[in-house]
Amino acid sequence: SLAILSGMAGPAMAGSQTGTVTAVSIDNNGGPYVFMLSGTHGSQPGCASDGYWAITNISTDNAKSMIATILTAYASGKQVYVEGAGTCPPSYPRESVAFVIAQ
Repeated sequence: SLAILSGMAGPAMAGSQTGTVTAVSIDNNGGPYVFMLSGTHGSQPGCASDGYWAITNISTDNAKSMIATILTAYASGKQVYVEGAGTCPPSYPRESVAFVIAQ
């Protein structure tokens, strides 16, 4: 089934990626939820220096929905499509997520 969660179209320099979730991480200091996908993170902005993605504003309903989608895909081995916002959260070299599609 297909689920589209959250969504704002990103700027032209936003990255995108399709793959299975290979790593997930969240800290206890309220920082962004980060994850990595298999495959290539294409067209990532210059601020993103590693292959991880970041879900910011983790207390919002949209962020919680995206995190739940990522965790479900991770547990089930299903692929997701991620489109970036073209920006990185402060002090994190990872592109912020604009939206997630579970495949």
